[in-house]
Amino acid sequence: MEEYLYQKEYVMLNNMQLHLSNPEPMLKYIDEKVEKLIKAKSKNEEINIKLEILDEFYKILKYDAKNTICPEPLGYFETKEEKDELIKKKIKINDLVYYLGNICINYHKKLISKEYRGRVPIITNVATIKFNEIYIRALNEYFEVGEEAKFARHKRVFEAIHSGINEIGLKSVIKREWQSGLVVSVQYPEDPNWDFEKIHDYCYERGFTIYPGKISTEDTFRICALGEIEVDDIENFFKVLKAALNHYNVTLPMS
Repeated sequence: MEEYLYQKEYVMLNNMQLHLSNPEPMLKYIDEKVEKLIKAKSKNEEINIKLEILDEFYKILKYDAKNTICPEPLGYFETKEEKDELIKKKIKINDLVYYLGNICINYHKKLISKEYRGRVPIITNVATIKFNEIYIRALNEYFEVGEEAKFARHKRVFEAIHSGINEIGLKSVIKREWQSGLVVSVQYPEDPNWDFEKIHDYCYERGFTIYPGKISTEDTFRICALGEIEVDDIENFFKVLKAALNHYNVTLPMS
C-alpha cells in the first residue's frame, strides 16, 4: 500500500467541530509535494507533478471513504445509508481542504516568498472576494450534481472546445493528453491583424470572455471549460469568435 494512504481518526471537539487527531503523515505528504513543485525545473515537470497529486488525491478519497474513523453525526436520520452518506461527504470535504487546499496555499506562499526574497509583501485590499462563499457554492454544486455527472459535463465541454479550435485552425499549446480538461491555452494566430484586446472586446460585448495567457514563453489566450456551461454554449462562443476574426480580417483557417 502507498505510504500516503493511512487510517485517519477524527474526534469531536466541544464546539462540535471535527478534528483530525493524527495529521502527521498527511502533513509530511503535503510538505513533500510542495517542495517537489518548488523544485520543478520546467513547466512540463510542474504539470506532471500536479497531475501526480490529483491522481494520488483520487486514491486518497477512495481509501478514506472506506477506512476513516469518524464520530457518529448528530441528528435524526431515516436510514443508515443517509447517515453514512453524510459521513462520506464530511470526509471528502476535509480531504479537499487538507490536501488540495494546503498544497495550493503553501505552494503559492513559497513562490511569493521566493520572489520577494523571503518577505511576503503586504497587499492592501481594494476589493474583497468572499472565498468562503465561493468555496461553499462549489462544494454544494459538486455534491448536488455528483462527481461522475460533473466530470462528464467538463469532458463534453472540453471536447467541444477542441472541436472549435480545430475547425477554425487554431492550436493549443499543451499536448492534449497532458491537459486537465478545465482550461485550454491557445497560441496566437500568426497573422498581423490579430489583436487580443480587440478580439476580447468583440466577444465580451456579445456575452463571451477569452482570458489572457499565463505562459511567459509564448503569446497565448485561454478558453475556460469551468462553470455551468454546456456544449451549445461553446458552439455559440466559437460562432462569435469566428465572426470576430472575420471582422478584423484575421485569415481563416490559420496555418
